[in-house]
Amino acid sequence: MKKGISKNRPKGAEYGRIKSHEKLARKLEDKKRVGQIENAKKNAAAAGVENLIHFAVCDFAATQVPQNKAGVMMVNPEYGERLGDEQELEETYGRIGDFMKKECGGYFGYVFTGNLELAKKIGLKAKRRIEFYNSTIDCRLLEYELYSGTRRVEKVVTPTE
Repeated sequence: MKKGISKNRPKGAEYGRIKSHEKLARKLEDKKRVGQIENAKKNAAAAGVENLIHFAVCDFAATQVPQNKAGVMMVNPEYGERLGDEQELEETYGRIGDFMKKECGGYFGYVFTGNLELAKKIGLKAKRRIEFYNSTIDCRLLEYELYSGTRRVEKVVTPTE
């Protein structure tokens, strides 16, 4: 038995210890994300576009999208190469498609991914597919033209004489 651990500890004690480690991991991950945001801000400033971009760490679905305006929505989700559970990622990619359909009418949507099977879960047809490599990973930047309503054109049937 390890020093400092009682034989008679309550059943939930190990669970509490795991939760503490998870909290610490989340704090470290949040600090990492804040650092990534700071780097992105520096890059945007160097490019002269810092006033055109809003940076935030949040679930993409919580993003407030200005309505009745044209814009760009870009996301670089995990693609399972290093991080992410395949089933969770399928749900995430589906949520990305739903978000773009429901919230981003009038925008162009871009998804950078290294997993073309997951990209199919978005459920939208890409207007363009641009090939990239992230080290040895074959990636795509998928462009979606997002619009409000439907693009279906109903056929007009004219009576024939």
